[in-house]
Amino acid sequence: MWTIQNIVRVALMQVGVVITSILVGGIYHKWSSLSQPPLAIPPSQVWWYEHGGFGFALPLIWVVCALYLHRQETGSDVLKFLTFWLGVFAVVILAFQAISAIFDIFRPDLRM
Repeated sequence: MWTIQNIVRVALMQVGVVITSILVGGIYHKWSSLSQPPLAIPPSQVWWYEHGGFGFALPLIWVVCALYLHRQETGSDVLKFLTFWLGVFAVVILAFQAISAIFDIFRPDLRM
């Protein structure tokens, strides 16, 4: 579980989910300007559309910490375990946010 290959896989999944969230924010922005009446855009999607590039800091910081801990021979196994699963948890939370935002586009109660 705690191999460099798995760390890189989780980091790439994090980057993919951040890209998906940015694209969903862009879809919200475009869809709201085209729909009549306009959509009420959730604040999270406004943030992803306007400042989504900052989201790439999460995978970068996580992979640096995970690789640093991987190289430490004196580090505790519990800390390594928690760091790895924290990265997986971040993927799940970001993916849930992106998927729920996609479904929110088509909800009729979001109309202004």
